[in-house]
Formats: sequence, structure tokens, C-alpha cells
Amino acid sequence: MIPTVSSHNVQLFCIPHAAGSASMYVEWKNRLPKSVELVPLELAGRGRKFNQPLYNDFEEAAADLYNELIQMQSGQPYAIFGHSMGSLLGYELAMRAQENGHPPHVLFLAGQNPPHHFRGVSRYSAMSDDELWSFLLEGSQTPWDEHEHGQQIREMYLPILKADLRLCDTYHHIKGRKKYGSQLVVMNGAKDSSVVAEEKEWHELVDISCMHEMFPGGHYFVYEDQEHVIETVVHYLKGVI
Repeated sequence: MIPTVSSHNVQLFCIPHAAGSASMYVEWKNRLPKSVELVPLELAGRGRKFNQPLYNDFEEAAADLYNELIQMQSGQPYAIFGHSMGSLLGYELAMRAQENGHPPHVLFLAGQNPPHHFRGVSRYSAMSDDELWSFLLEGSQTPWDEHEHGQQIREMYLPILKADLRLCDTYHHIKGRKKYGSQLVVMNGAKDSSVVAEEKEWHELVDISCMHEMFPGGHYFVYEDQEHVIETVVHYLKGVI
């Protein structure tokens, strides 16, 4: 049973992984307490932003999502949750918000190495379309390769995945920034071989304590252990409002 938070409202802005969309958080809405407003942020080229051109680089994506974050804020306390590529974007949004005087109360970064040790995703650049499609299917909850419109779906999603990988490869950690000063919660899957950072490396980014939560499963533990992930998010929200 997911615990309830206080009667105060809090907004939870969520950012998807590469080739994902805001729809990955749809099931969260019915699992979160009513006092938590779920606000999935959509990426260009998918969902309600389907007609918008894909981003050229990380900065373009970060600027777009930050503008959306500002526009959708209600004035209530808020938190940011990002998974994988969404973690890089979530960190950047939180830092921009901090620099502008309105940081999130909690920042949840899942399935990612610390931004200042991010290694890029150039290893995927040499992959064939078939290999990239297999990689995409690993993170999908739907066996699209068995779908009657599987080929059309592949033709739609491969360009999105390639654009998102390019987005990740154009990320550059900005040195010399003030350390992040609000609560940071790092969440990873125990079997995720892509996350190799030690806990102490995360502490280099923050002025206060950084909490670490480990879940069973691999890189896509946010799907595999969704109930536990949501319980953990609510736990940390309860502690700040």
C-alpha cells in the first residue's frame, strides 16, 4: 500500500528515457496519492508534441523542457523525476531552476551515472538498424516486433531513438556551477550494467546528503518494479512537504 503524503499539493514532473514518451508515466497517475499532481513532460516528436521536429542537440531539448516546466508550475512545491536520458535532462532542469531561485524540493535521478561522469552513448552509433531496434525493444513493455503494424512502428521509432542518442552525445557537464542544494535521490537497478558509478561520485555534485535507492532488475527497473519505485518517490515527497 502506497503511503499518503500531507494535505499540501506537490507537482511531480517526470521525464522519459531515450525513445520514450510521457505515456510511460500514465499508470503512475492512479497509483500516486491525490495530493500529488503528476505532470509528465513530453519530448518533441512524440505524444502531444508529435508534430514538433526532433531535437538537434541536448541544449535544445533542455531549453524546451525547462520552458514547459516553468509554464506548468502551479506555485506549489514540486519534484522532478527522470529516467536514463531523462535523468540528464532532469538534472539540467533542476540546476537551471536552482540558478533562477526556484529549485525542486526533491530531484529523482534513475538509471544513470552522475552527469559529470557521463560517458556518452557513442557505442550505439555503429549499430545497425536491426541492432538498434533490438535495443529499443528491450525497454518496451509491448512486443512491437510481433505487432501487425510492427514495421510501421519501427520506421516511426528508429528516427526518434537515433535523435535521442544524438541528444545524449551532445550533453556536456558545465563545470564551475554551484553544487545542487536540494534533496537528491539516486535510483538504480541492481542488474543495470550501464551504471558503474560509485556513490561517492554522486556526492561530488551536492551540498547536502544524497540518498541512494537500489531496486531489483536492470536498466528498466522503473517498469519492472513500478510499485516499489512509486512508493519510494512518495516516501521522499512525504519528508519535504
